[in-house]
Amino acid sequence: MKTIYTSLPIYDKVEKQCYERGKNGITSPVPTPITCPLHRLPSFQWLDNGDGATSVNTVELITLSGASIPITALFTLPTMIPQTATATDFYFAYGGDTLLANMTEGIYYLLITMDNAKEYVSDWFHVTCVFGSDSGNPPTATYSTKYLILNFSNSCSIGNIFYPVGFAQTIWFESDTLENTYPIDEKGVENGEGRFIRTFARQTKKYIARTKIMPDFMVDVFNRMKLHDTVTLTDLVGDTNTVFNLEVEHEWIGDDKYYAKIDLTFDYDESIVIGGCCGN
Repeated sequence: MKTIYTSLPIYDKVEKQCYERGKNGITSPVPTPITCPLHRLPSFQWLDNGDGATSVNTVELITLSGASIPITALFTLPTMIPQTATATDFYFAYGGDTLLANMTEGIYYLLITMDNAKEYVSDWFHVTCVFGSDSGNPPTATYSTKYLILNFSNSCSIGNIFYPVGFAQTIWFESDTLENTYPIDEKGVENGEGRFIRTFARQTKKYIARTKIMPDFMVDVFNRMKLHDTVTLTDLVGDTNTVFNLEVEHEWIGDDKYYAKIDLTFDYDESIVIGGCCGN
């Protein structure tokens, strides 16, 4: 199989998880997981890449202690998707559909067993009450007061990420209140006294969201997000806006670069343009 770096990567062995690769770097008693709500998993997909599997047999949650929790019956299993009408290789994908029942809060990774006995694992994720005390399935709240929510998709495939079947991704992450900046672009001329006379100005309202420490694959996910044609953000008061001009910067934590803090800068297309003069 081949890993596709979506919001929840799937690997062919545990040793490829960020936590396992980083054990000789940052010392941590537990993994640094991504977040998801009780009622759904982060979206994921992988390429069979010659493994020869045709269907998923079982899906389990593996706990920090190594215990197994079967969840096969909670959702429609990832299905086989041909790349083209004549493809000899296939994707398997789960697009974030609502589960038939809520998961129990905790830190897990997925163990996926295929019909040919191949076993795949995900990276670690934290199942938590993203939408507060609401335990509905799906929750009745339309937004979270603790987590920013980024939804993104594309009208066609991006690299190895297969989008034509309606695949979409969501990221839930903690961040302080969005920071605002107001960069301005001015044009004009100097008059005879050397005074600048403005003939044009554009002011843009920019937002900055800063994540907490995330595993290294999220640097890849956020940078690939810039290539998507649909990105929306739901803030902590429930407003949802389309994201434009997304810029991504990251700061590696430690020398081994397994974990990072990520800063996102973007706007909502709220530019104000003025000319050199105005009238009533």
